[in-house]
Amino acid sequence: MEDPTRPLIAPVKVERYDIKAAVIRFSVLAMICFTTFGSYYVYDMPGALFPQIKTYFKPPISDVDYGWLYSIYSWPNGVMAMCGGFLVDRVFGIRLGSVIFATIVAVGQVLFTLGIYLENYWLALAGRFVFGLGGESLAVSQSAYTAKWFFGKELELAFAITLSFSRIGSAVNLNVTPRVAQDLSFSWAAILGAIFCLFSLVDAIALAFIDRWMDRKQAAESKKEEEASPPIHPRDILKFPLPVWLIYIVVVSFYVSVFTYISYGKGIISGIWLIGDGLAGTIIGLPYTISSGASPIFGAIVNVVGRNVLWMTIATGAQTCVHALLAFIHTTIVIPWLANVIMGLAYSALAASLWPSLALLLPRRFLGTAYGIAFSLQNVGLAAAPLVVGAVLKATNNEQRYAEFIFLGCAALSCGMCVIIFLYDRRNPKLNLSGFEIRRRAKAAKEAEERTPLADEDSINSEEAI
Repeated sequence: MEDPTRPLIAPVKVERYDIKAAVIRFSVLAMICFTTFGSYYVYDMPGALFPQIKTYFKPPISDVDYGWLYSIYSWPNGVMAMCGGFLVDRVFGIRLGSVIFATIVAVGQVLFTLGIYLENYWLALAGRFVFGLGGESLAVSQSAYTAKWFFGKELELAFAITLSFSRIGSAVNLNVTPRVAQDLSFSWAAILGAIFCLFSLVDAIALAFIDRWMDRKQAAESKKEEEASPPIHPRDILKFPLPVWLIYIVVVSFYVSVFTYISYGKGIISGIWLIGDGLAGTIIGLPYTISSGASPIFGAIVNVVGRNVLWMTIATGAQTCVHALLAFIHTTIVIPWLANVIMGLAYSALAASLWPSLALLLPRRFLGTAYGIAFSLQNVGLAAAPLVVGAVLKATNNEQRYAEFIFLGCAALSCGMCVIIFLYDRRNPKLNLSGFEIRRRAKAAKEAEERTPLADEDSINSEEAI
């Protein structure tokens, strides 16, 4: 006879939240954010000094020459970010890799500063090239650090905070650099950027020591020797599961519909709704402004609720609606305000759910390479999209509607890819799990030893990969 006092359902063991460990993690997250603060600050420095920078150099430069200050950063990163991710995974490791890339960023900004001081465009351009060799690879290292420290914990929230902090770096530059250039000089504005890059380098060095100390501490507690991860081979990339490649398409198409749109947005809004440049600039800045505050909120929500692919689908669907509004409904000035507010929310929701998804699909030793590929493809898309949009505007006599059709198509493509991921994930759920189940699986994966490199696609799709 059964004991009537015996519970019918076994109680679920709830693990106590370790506040001390959380304080350490989030203190480290602050350092992770500051590793890229300098690079995000100086990335838009030419834009912050525009248009005066065109006449500052001797001789003055053209619009094409000014555009190269950005293009020379983006085009090499179509390959360099992927190489940087591979170097982080296989050659340098996260610690040494982040220090090397932060050093390259600092050297590039120092060269740019010398070009500004000497009023030499070509030296400044060379500095932007060197800066580009390290900038995106440093962002890859940041993503790998975040996944390492927060895997199975507050991963979505951590990624959202790093995104928000990057927007803060850009915002500080756009507000501080023009004032320093006006009150002091262009040279001092560039020097301030170099100081921030050197600060990020020091932060990367300190973070490397802390990460090393934590690895040794954990190895001592588990009474195991620190073991190197199995080697990674380029052919392993081809064995990434299908959702990873679909996420790469989402990365390219969605971010083109945001970043390239913002590059042309002032002209689109002022051209279609016939408003002044000042008001159009305020409207087009809404996505960045909103995402700075909304990203951590969405990160916290996704971290608790889970269902990453559902949030991705909602975000890309909202982005598609945004560009449909901008492309077809021109009856009231409320439309661009509403559309850009929704875009800021969609951008925040996607970032909080998409970037952590790679860590849920792949073993941790592949994350540097995986994020490197994502950043490389993103840079290719962001470098090529303006050329396409510019050609379309030229062919249509600057008809802004046609630019919106391009962004609408990119947003719709990203939404379609998310729907496919959603359906594919139903076979073996990994991205549409509850937050509790994601953390449970992540903990199990972290405890499992990864002894061998990928042998086939099934090994990366196994339970140990999540």
